[in-house]
Amino acid sequence: MRDEIIKGLKKQGGQSVLKNFELIAHQLRVEPNILLKYLRKMLAMNIQISEGKAYIVGGIVTVSDVEPIIKMFINKYVLC
Repeated sequence: MRDEIIKGLKKQGGQSVLKNFELIAHQLRVEPNILLKYLRKMLAMNIQISEGKAYIVGGIVTVSDVEPIIKMFINKYVLC
């Protein structure tokens, strides 16, 4: 999973873009909106989805910011 996040997370202007957001949701077998809601809450940032990409508006995030949140999501909602 870390490789997917690293490959997909790019900086673009004043925001970060998780280019393979829908692929990550698909691999976890969850609806993208559920993962989106969790990321919004945990990052406390506005995140928009467009064309399968998650645009994190209002800040730059790194893999070390996003990876632990996705791992918590997996432990709490996927591995139950």
